[in-house]
Amino acid sequence: MEIIKEVVKINKNRYHYIIRTDCYNSSIGHFLKLFSAAKENFPELKENDVDVVHYGGHSYRYTFGIEWNSNIKPSEIWDIRSDTENIL
Repeated sequence: MEIIKEVVKINKNRYHYIIRTDCYNSSIGHFLKLFSAAKENFPELKENDVDVVHYGGHSYRYTFGIEWNSNIKPSEIWDIRSDTENIL
């Protein structure tokens, strides 16, 4: 199971973070693994700060992830590939 980390810039100082996988697991253990991955870079993150999201669409249906908003810039915590630096 590969953990996928994504970020979308909401506005000048706000970002929407997503941590998900491409597997169909929806167990509590799965969500705790995703939350642990988030805590690696966001140690102050609380369980109540994240939303559990059930994705839809042809490729993503039946998959789940966690999402939250933060003022922390992605370049401060993750190595950003050049093709994703200008996400709007």
